[in-house]
Amino acid sequence: AGTDGSFGVSEFLAGASVSKHFSDMVNVGLSVKFLQETLDEHSASAAAIDIGILHQTTNQNLKVGLALKNLGKQLSYFSKEEYQEKLPQTLQIGFSYHPDPALFLNLDLYKPLEYDFSALVGAEYRLHQMFCLRAGYKSNAKDWKTEGDYNSFAGFSMGFGLNWQNYNLDYSINSYGDLGFVHQISLRYSFK
Repeated sequence: AGTDGSFGVSEFLAGASVSKHFSDMVNVGLSVKFLQETLDEHSASAAAIDIGILHQTTNQNLKVGLALKNLGKQLSYFSKEEYQEKLPQTLQIGFSYHPDPALFLNLDLYKPLEYDFSALVGAEYRLHQMFCLRAGYKSNAKDWKTEGDYNSFAGFSMGFGLNWQNYNLDYSINSYGDLGFVHQISLRYSFK
C-alpha cells in the first residue's frame, strides 16, 4: 500500500449549559454535550458533562474558577470496540483579572488525567460593547514542534468575538506549528 492520497478529518460538538447564581461570590455551572469525530471513513461519538464553579474573590477585579471536564462515556468507536478511546478528562483551574473594564487577562492551569500540567495565558480587549479581540498562548506547544518552518508560531492563537443582544459569535485561529492551523467558530444563544 502506498502513502499517496488524502483523507478528511472533522469534529462536531453540540451541547447545552445551565448555571446557578448562589451568591455574590459563587456561581456553579453544568454543561451536557455530544461529541462526534470523523477520520476518513471512520467515526466515533461520546456524551459528556462539564462541571464548574466560579468564585468572585474579595478583589472585585479577580475571579477564580475550577472545572472538571469531559466526564462521560464513549457511545461509538472508531473500530469495533477492539480499542476503546478515552475522553480527555481534565481538571482545570483558572484565574481572570480585569484591571480595566475593557481588558481581561486570563491564566488557566489544566491537568489532563493522563498528561502533565499545562498552562494557557490569554488576553481579551473589548473595543466596543459588541466587539472584542483576543490573543493567547498554550504552554504545551513544544509537543507540536518539528524541524519545519512554522515552529515559531506553535501554541499561539488569536481571534475575535461579536455580541449582539443574546447572540454570540466567536472565531479563533490556533497554530499547531507544522501540523497547521485550526480555525474554530462557535455560535451561542443566551436565554436571559
